[in-house]
Amino acid sequence: MISQKSWFNFFTTHIFAFGRVDGPTYTTRMYFNSNGRIGGYTTNNEYFWQLDETGLVLQNGNHAATTHFTLDEFPRVDNEMGQISGQYLPNSSVQHRITVVSIDRFYDAQARMMREDLQKTIGQGVQPALNRAFAQAETAMAGARTHHKIRLAFILNSRETLPAVLPLLNATRNDQRFEVKLVLTNKYYLGTESLETFEPIAAYFDEHHIGYVNAANRTDCVRVLEMLKIWQADFIVRQSEWEQDFPPEFGGRQLNWSRLIYIPYVITENMIKSAQRQDSGLLFNDYYRYIWRYFMADPLTAEQQYQLESGFISSEIFQSVGSMKAIEIKNEPAQWPLDMKNCTKKMVWIAHHSIGNHWFNMGSFPRIYQEMIDWARTHQSVSILFNPHPLLEATIKAGEFSGYTLEDYHHFLGQWQQLPNTGVLTKKSQYGATQAADLVFTDGVSSLYEMQIQGKPIVTLARHDQVGFTALGQQLMRGVHVTHTMTAALEQIEQLLDHEDDRTELQVQNVHNWIKNDHPEVNIMDEMVREISSHW
Repeated sequence: MISQKSWFNFFTTHIFAFGRVDGPTYTTRMYFNSNGRIGGYTTNNEYFWQLDETGLVLQNGNHAATTHFTLDEFPRVDNEMGQISGQYLPNSSVQHRITVVSIDRFYDAQARMMREDLQKTIGQGVQPALNRAFAQAETAMAGARTHHKIRLAFILNSRETLPAVLPLLNATRNDQRFEVKLVLTNKYYLGTESLETFEPIAAYFDEHHIGYVNAANRTDCVRVLEMLKIWQADFIVRQSEWEQDFPPEFGGRQLNWSRLIYIPYVITENMIKSAQRQDSGLLFNDYYRYIWRYFMADPLTAEQQYQLESGFISSEIFQSVGSMKAIEIKNEPAQWPLDMKNCTKKMVWIAHHSIGNHWFNMGSFPRIYQEMIDWARTHQSVSILFNPHPLLEATIKAGEFSGYTLEDYHHFLGQWQQLPNTGVLTKKSQYGATQAADLVFTDGVSSLYEMQIQGKPIVTLARHDQVGFTALGQQLMRGVHVTHTMTAALEQIEQLLDHEDDRTELQVQNVHNWIKNDHPEVNIMDEMVREISSHW
């Protein structure tokens, strides 16, 4: 039995050539409309279409079957880019075929036909003018908007950072002005090695009965990029600004034909200075050259405006709307995943992946993990949840910390999980656990201020060589207990587990601007509507 949902999505998002296997091609522009009608090429024999349990059925104007194509259970790349053959039912000696036509070849064919028709009409004497008209027509066809709803696509690769875009995703799906497509893919390490993040994020949408386009494999990404162009996405939200997190098909340059929207998976990128440019923040990412809007929590500071003048990233793209992620973190229900039978306190240990000495240099995991095991073993009244950054394991595997191997890390995980009061949280959102926790111990970046939204005591172990903080970062760090040795960190943790935090009021001041707008997604939707309305 075929997956009718997968095949329906395939047929309704491609253009096809149709003809005989051993004979002529009847058309190179057949469409399968979602209402069951065949478009682009219509004869009485090929008028309607439908999917049955075994394949695709073409029907005549009286809904009688005329050609049947037997299909595999799911669309596959070799089928999609090759030929699908089927039996012409009125004549058993005739085989029909359908073949995917790429959007580029389709436009080329359309432009070629226009050129030939014009040449026949006006002759060869005006070839230069004809060439100019041809180029203009080709450009117009490629950018023509042929739909009424605002088409918005999300390219998603991480379950952990989904809260940053989830309010906008849900709001647009429930708004009749928008048509929304979700593209799910794997997260990559340095653009090459898949981190296999597709399954956790797909499981979330399966659980909530939300459909999506599967781009788990690199070969799928080529096809999906073409589908997005055919679908004519007005806007695309890509989940991360780091190009190396995605396959090349979903890079900024490849998506630049649409209006790209970036919503940071962190609340602010004005916390720390750039690892490459210590005189600046993180607003010089190459991806920002391609985007239409960056919807940020705080307005650009005067210093950021000044810094942007030294490059070709426009300050116009940055728009302050508050933070959807901050609202999500604030409202997340408390949920502790570990057995608390013999524990009276709860702590989340968040470990960053910058464990080397040539980037942010925030991560301390390989230096402190044994002390954490020893402390957990002697403090079994504290339930401790280890929450590693999604890239920590890959960073260890890549040899970023000399002398500490992937085998060492797996050995640690085994030791850690054998303790009666410890556990590991990966490939899930951390905010339910941090909401339930009594304290957060972290060497991360975003967790230094995100946990302030939930009003949690935060202890951090600072490295002497870590990246510097911006002026805003220094202000935010007033809500954090900074230590410089593991002994001091553990003493501070023990103190805060038994006493109130004296940084609470500072935390309230730090996060005020991020959560004062309850619905930043409404501002983002309004901006998209204004943009499209201005071009209608």
